[in-house]
Amino acid sequence: MINLKKPLMGMAITLLGLLAWTTPACGQTYAPTNWVNDPFCPNTNYVLMGSDSTSPSFRNTGSDRGTLFGNAPLGATLRLVSPGDTLACTGQVTIGGDINADGDMQFRIGLFYQGTNNADTNWLGYMVGNATGPYAETTDGLYVRNNPNQGTYSSGSPGNAMRPPCGSKSYTPGWAAATYDFSLSVTLLPSNAHSISWKLAAVAPNAYLYAGAYTNNFPLTVPPAFDQVGFMGGLALFNSASASAGISFKDVKVTLSKHPAAQ
Repeated sequence: MINLKKPLMGMAITLLGLLAWTTPACGQTYAPTNWVNDPFCPNTNYVLMGSDSTSPSFRNTGSDRGTLFGNAPLGATLRLVSPGDTLACTGQVTIGGDINADGDMQFRIGLFYQGTNNADTNWLGYMVGNATGPYAETTDGLYVRNNPNQGTYSSGSPGNAMRPPCGSKSYTPGWAAATYDFSLSVTLLPSNAHSISWKLAAVAPNAYLYAGAYTNNFPLTVPPAFDQVGFMGGLALFNSASASAGISFKDVKVTLSKHPAAQ
């Protein structure tokens, strides 16, 4: 009598192995709520609405502008542990009002690690900005936070962040008051390097696009960790204060995709 158990068991093990090899990374989505107008550097020229949602809105009062910093906790410390693990922040932002068409890097959004810091300084992470103006095609719009740093999390000054040369970029002019889809992702590579990619793309009929990629071979956190999403609306984002000016987000989410080996 032929014993079929062993061949069948072998086939089952082989199939399980193949499934494990081809199984895509599993993702868990986090919804950043509890948004704040940075309490350590508040800008009273903006009124925050929808702070407990993933679609907050920061509206200008019409009296003045100033630089606006806003952020929200992710609700957990998210770590990239195995090569292939990816953290991605996506959403949509509508910027309205008297936009400065040459306001280069005046809108920025990023993923940060606050950790045990009890202020808005010395956060680590990555942020990207809007390239625009006469030098936009050569602008490097990725910021890598220095460790240590003394500036607010969205500060891009040389003492607080570096702007590495990013060889892979795409740019289409047309920065204006419009709605934009945005994404920023960080993937862990072998040898603890980080692959960062981003896109800021206007919704039709606007054609603006700024996208790029960069590999950071000298990361500052190992393993990489993130616990905040934050943004900046710079003083020169708008030409003037106006009740129609504002920055409104929609469906901001952060997804952690773990490589199957890390499950």
